[in-house]
Amino acid sequence: MLELQMLAVASLIDGYVFPGIGLPTVIQAAVNLLSVFVLFIILRFLLHKPVSEFLQRRAERIDGGLKFAEDERAAAALLKAEYEGKVKEIEREKHEIIEAARQISADKSRESEAKARSEADNIRVKAMKEIESEKERASGELKQTVIEVSAAMVAKFLDKTIDDATHEQLFNETMAELKI
Repeated sequence: MLELQMLAVASLIDGYVFPGIGLPTVIQAAVNLLSVFVLFIILRFLLHKPVSEFLQRRAERIDGGLKFAEDERAAAALLKAEYEGKVKEIEREKHEIIEAARQISADKSRESEAKARSEADNIRVKAMKEIESEKERASGELKQTVIEVSAAMVAKFLDKTIDDATHEQLFNETMAELKI
């Protein structure tokens, strides 16, 4: 340590503060440091307020942008919730419409079935009436046929048992009765 002190004293005597660095260099460095310090002080007084205001405005702009982004995010969340609500409402309405269409279809099906049954009943009643009418007509034809056959049998029987004169007399009597 003593050696360092001696070296420093010897350097000062030779005009050197540090080995290889002369006094004018040290003075120049001190002046430069002082100039930088004075320049810092002057610039601090001149530029501190405008730079602080600029940084404050920038911070406010950034905060405003963040608040705007947060507000937009909240608005988007509200719109999304509203959209999802509308989608659910549309789904509910869709199900109601489909259910109503199914009900209408079922009602029309029942109505169509009832109409078809009514028409089938009408056709059955009409057919029954036609069958009854045919029965009556057939019965009438059968009676007529029986009468004709009976009359033919009676005529044959009478032809064999009644002579022509009696037959002529009966015929005239019957014709006379029919004209009355």
